[in-house]
Amino acid sequence: MVFTQLSRTTGRLALGSLLFASAAADAEVTTLPPTLVLGDRLEGTIETGAAVLSPEDVEFYQIESLQDLAAMAPNLYFTHSDSRGYGDNVTFRGQGNTVFFSPPAVGYYVDDVPSSDAYAYPSEFMGMDRVLFHRGPQGSGFGRNGAAGMIEIVTAGPSELQETTLGLEYGSYDYMGVRLGSSGPLGGDFSHTLQFYYNERDGYVKNTFLDRHTDDREAMGILANLYWNPREDMEWRLRVLVEQARDGSSRLTALPDNIFGSYTGDPYTVQSNFAGKTAMDRYQLSLHGRRDFDWGTLKSITSYQKWELDPSTVDLDLGPYDLATSRITQEQSFITQELRFESPDDAGPLAWRAGLFFSDKDTEGDAIRTFPLPFMPYTGSERTLFDIEETNVAGYGRLTYAATEQLTLHAGGRVDYYDTSMVRSSDHTLFGASGVQKFSTEDTYFSPIGGLRYAVNDQVSLYATTGLGIKPKGFSAFSASDPTGASFDEETAWANEIGIDVRSLDDDWSFAVRGFWNEIDDYQLNRSVPNQNDFIVVNADEVTSRGVEAEFRWRPIEPLEFQAAVGFQDTEFDRYSEGMTSYDGNSVPFTPDFTAAGGFRYDLPCGWFLGSTARLIGETYYDAANSSEFRQDDHVVVDAQFGYERDDLRVTLYGRNLFDEEYYNFINDQITAGSPGDPQVFGVKVDLSF
Repeated sequence: MVFTQLSRTTGRLALGSLLFASAAADAEVTTLPPTLVLGDRLEGTIETGAAVLSPEDVEFYQIESLQDLAAMAPNLYFTHSDSRGYGDNVTFRGQGNTVFFSPPAVGYYVDDVPSSDAYAYPSEFMGMDRVLFHRGPQGSGFGRNGAAGMIEIVTAGPSELQETTLGLEYGSYDYMGVRLGSSGPLGGDFSHTLQFYYNERDGYVKNTFLDRHTDDREAMGILANLYWNPREDMEWRLRVLVEQARDGSSRLTALPDNIFGSYTGDPYTVQSNFAGKTAMDRYQLSLHGRRDFDWGTLKSITSYQKWELDPSTVDLDLGPYDLATSRITQEQSFITQELRFESPDDAGPLAWRAGLFFSDKDTEGDAIRTFPLPFMPYTGSERTLFDIEETNVAGYGRLTYAATEQLTLHAGGRVDYYDTSMVRSSDHTLFGASGVQKFSTEDTYFSPIGGLRYAVNDQVSLYATTGLGIKPKGFSAFSASDPTGASFDEETAWANEIGIDVRSLDDDWSFAVRGFWNEIDDYQLNRSVPNQNDFIVVNADEVTSRGVEAEFRWRPIEPLEFQAAVGFQDTEFDRYSEGMTSYDGNSVPFTPDFTAAGGFRYDLPCGWFLGSTARLIGETYYDAANSSEFRQDDHVVVDAQFGYERDDLRVTLYGRNLFDEEYYNFINDQITAGSPGDPQVFGVKVDLSF
């Protein structure tokens, strides 16, 4: 099936790059050698405030999935129910997406290919070379917008000689995983990279009614790149990504005050009579072109992406009853074309980036929910069919000017045009059939940004930025009872940041401290409608998010390294009410008041190493009322690893959540249930290279 879908889009990809190819063939060029400059994780860059997470950092923190990045950048947090991204909420400095329909505040790029909505973000890492966290509005630097920030993944390019890698892993709950990799030349002007993974495990949650674990997990993925370098100043790249997951039930268990009386007293047990499952597929095909000219570099990135959920089934009452269930099938196609122009590396005091971006997104869904009828001894149902289409055309650019040896200025902006429409119908036991409902909107947004960096000396730098981040308006499909609740407005954030970076003369320690203050109008958030089955997106009039962040690294001796990152934030409603209820002064849901991550690694003689890390997540509320029953208290998760490595072999013994901390990654206030975090696990990994 995947190869049929990919072949249908090959013509579109070729057409999208025709202009690029013609220009490249006719131009006279000056060859520029490739140059890669990696900023320190603390220093970042003036344009984006990027911080770099290296492959060593990924090993250090035992990061294997996108959700594992929580707290790796201060005030970055993921709420999830271990459902491969579906239903995830990704927040950065208080801004995020809603569970189903609002656009993401934190964008996601992998190898210059943007993802669409947060639930469609690829989850597992393959061939990762580095992760970049771009803080603040990112409209001036990327084709796809990131109103609050951007997570950018760069995978490793082909090696000069053929390399093959093999990774094997076994752990608690019968976890088994295998990873294969290949990289190197293919002959002539061609080279390649190939990554494959497969993993499975038994569930963490015991279903006492069915007498088995129902949240088993199974996934596989392939990432393949074919490179063609016909000349030194030109590169073509064909990239294919396939991910498939065939999982059991969502990791949801009843809270103490569960509305259906399904609480078991243990966050890792459930008594559901309906197991549930999640089947998800992600496909990406992209064509990349790069050409160096005497004036700079032209890049073309054309992509087609398909995301399918078929189905996601959940027992909402979480008990041995036939009261409430959910069955959702959904798919999304996402086509993008980006043309990017960049100044050469030796451009002098003035550097620039500019680009044009086009995307077309089509999301179709079929959601069936059953629920108990009031004052009746039987259940009702609602079926919603929807199709949401969004077209985005954007132009962006930024300039960086070294005014003096100490002072650097930057400015940029973005213009977006959105055309969004929704066609929806529903059939409700109580309210009957709605008929076909149509909604549409279009608008244009401008989001500027500017700032400066001042180098006091080679060790100390000061910087400040200010800019606008805008999330466009849109529609929510789950508002059948009241069609006026289908629409939500754009969210606009005025984001401000100041900071200082300091490093020692011999570079054996460095730290950064930042402060931010964001004023957000029409904040987009989820709201369930009391006494109805609707789940909509609303706008809170005014929200303020402010906080302090710090990052630190220290290597007192060559084999020993310490590092830490911590963020404190206060994200609260300044003006938001529902009817007669005011939430002014309350914390915004899904935004912990602090995040922290840190640890150490010590490299012993003869290849042995050991290390330990900890992640701390502060108090987090999951409803606007800040109810105590929907609050997760402060918690800390400690991991450790010990192993041996040499050039071609690495063996690692690991433990995660060593103290078996119990906490929730997500709480659903509508059904009074939560998703417990990973329990204590141990395992061993063996990595070989040939």
